Amino acid sequence: MLLKKFWTKSIGRQLILGIALVHAVLMSIFVIDLVSREKNFLIDLSRKQAIGLAQTLATNGSSWVLAQDFIGMEEIINSQSGFPGIKYALFLDTKLEVLAFTDNKKVGKYLADNISKTLLKAKAETHLLLDNYGYIDVVAPIMANNQHIGWARVGISRKGITDNIKLVTQNGIFYTLFAIIIGVIFAWFMSRSLTVDIRKLVSNANKLEAGESINFTLNREDELGQMADNFQSLNETLDDKVKTRTRQLTEANNKLEYTINELKQTRHELIQSEKMASLGRLVAGFAHELNTPLGVAIGTASMLQRKVKQVNDLMEQEEVDVDELLSTLESIDKASDLTLSNLERAANLVTSFKRTAVDQTSNELQTFHVHHVINDIITTLNNKFKKTDITIQINCPDDIKIKSLPGALEQIITNLLMNSYIHGFNEGKTAGAIQLNVQLNKDQLHLEYSDNGKGITSENLEKIFEPFFTTRRANGGSGLGMYICYNLVTTQLHGTITCESGEGVVFKIDFPIE
Repeated sequence: MLLKKFWTKSIGRQLILGIALVHAVLMSIFVIDLVSREKNFLIDLSRKQAIGLAQTLATNGSSWVLAQDFIGMEEIINSQSGFPGIKYALFLDTKLEVLAFTDNKKVGKYLADNISKTLLKAKAETHLLLDNYGYIDVVAPIMANNQHIGWARVGISRKGITDNIKLVTQNGIFYTLFAIIIGVIFAWFMSRSLTVDIRKLVSNANKLEAGESINFTLNREDELGQMADNFQSLNETLDDKVKTRTRQLTEANNKLEYTINELKQTRHELIQSEKMASLGRLVAGFAHELNTPLGVAIGTASMLQRKVKQVNDLMEQEEVDVDELLSTLESIDKASDLTLSNLERAANLVTSFKRTAVDQTSNELQTFHVHHVINDIITTLNNKFKKTDITIQINCPDDIKIKSLPGALEQIITNLLMNSYIHGFNEGKTAGAIQLNVQLNKDQLHLEYSDNGKGITSENLEKIFEPFFTTRRANGGSGLGMYICYNLVTTQLHGTITCESGEGVVFKIDFPIE
């Protein structure tokens, strides 16, 4: 991975290293081949020279060996001391007795080494007794009248050849390094010529990415110049497309903004309509509830009017009976009490309605008792539930007092009650029970609202708080009731609301008491 990263980091680096590597490989092959050829040539040459020298000694010394002229043989041997690399030269008889030697101390002795002993049974011909990189030992037969009378033997060192090969190798390494350096310098200039313009293209591309206006054109006729021209053409095309797309995007954004504003306005109007519809239901329930005490009060007032007229008529005729008068006065007293109680009930209804209506249209924080708000809601919705078999049970301590938005709380509870009435109990046609439990949990008010109606499917449960979602659109449902609840709880009361369904539904609401 590191090698790959190092290699691919720079084109200039690849070019320099590539040329250096190629030069190193080619020059190494050349030097190895040259040294090998030179070594083989010199070794072969030294072998031929040694054989030639041994044969020359054998020819020149045959008469001296035949005559047993030791002085003559010594002169011939000593005359070879100037031969390059000569280590020794000697004459032997067929029994390996030394007749003449460059080392006079060995004259008259017999050679007893294993290599020399091979000559006792050897044919009368030239033999290479030893042939390696450091040394060569050659023996040639001495013949007289076609008879084998002895041997001429020479030993030559190849140190000169080895030194020569080392010199050739050193020169080859030097030329290899020189060629690599020249190649690297050439590659550096070449890569610099290429990478300068490549870096310019890369820099221009980065500037283009940053949004700057640039020109890709290079003063080159090669492939880089063509690529730069293509980049410039592409840049101009992209610039035109960007301008076109920007204009189209601006137009689309303007249309989208207008549409969003219209949707917001429509949603606001629908929510207001739903609130007004809720207020309308409140007014209808209040009117129906108010009609009963007012009707009773009007009836008793009419009766009082008749009784008073009867008394006046009797007084004018002077036919007043004490018992009848007392009975009439008693009836008038009862009618007055009944009228007063019904008018007081009507006044209480008006006060409750006024408080509820004002709360639902006000967004100001108020300190209030929670059970008062709930009782007002139950009173205003009594007309909806009193003719059904739906029971409503409220469990709320009288001392729970909070500082919040009573209108929002009234709207939430009203929507929950109407949701149970319409959806859970089929507009009051089904019997059931509703329960609302209220309790304080530290600095949070916890409401748990439940009914035992038909409940909600798991599929619809996920969508219950979505705006405009309803299962009764054909019957006029707006789909905003639960959305308004969710919106009021989360945005105005800064709380949470969840819904669970099983046998009926359970709504759990928590929000801060201040």
